[in-house]
Amino acid sequence: MRLSADGAALGYGDRVTALLSSLLGDRARPILALVLLAWLGFMGWHYAQVTTTRSAQVAECSADPSACDSEFVFLALVEVEAVEPQVRVRKSTRLYTLTGLTETLSPGEVISVVAHIPEDPAQGYVVETLERHPLRKWKVRLSTLGLVVSLGVLLGGFRWEQGRVVERG
Repeated sequence: MRLSADGAALGYGDRVTALLSSLLGDRARPILALVLLAWLGFMGWHYAQVTTTRSAQVAECSADPSACDSEFVFLALVEVEAVEPQVRVRKSTRLYTLTGLTETLSPGEVISVVAHIPEDPAQGYVVETLERHPLRKWKVRLSTLGLVVSLGVLLGGFRWEQGRVVERG
């Protein structure tokens, strides 16, 4: 049982407060900042590895379909550009043609597909599974709003005084 400075037993809320104040105290703050920065860097590096591998596989299979016979490629979060005469989707700056399971798509939709490349690349990728992301555009809008609000709160903590920036409070 933990006791406070005056000898009284600490409740759960008091213990959480004590833990957070020791973790976020002035002495631990630089270490915590470095650990979080290292974790953020690791996550970015890992994401880059995964997307580079996937992009390389798609590019390799597009260049030489016979080398990827019966292999599947994954196109995540692609936007449907056109549905007539063939379904075309855009991933960054590249356009891909899709066939199969694409009858109900409409331009502007965001989808993810697992497909394989036929022997004739002019046919386009043959879709095996298709997942729609109808709320993806709302997610982008909401995260943009969160970024703007966070920036407003951050800037609200400062003021301009005599030609320099001063922290409020």
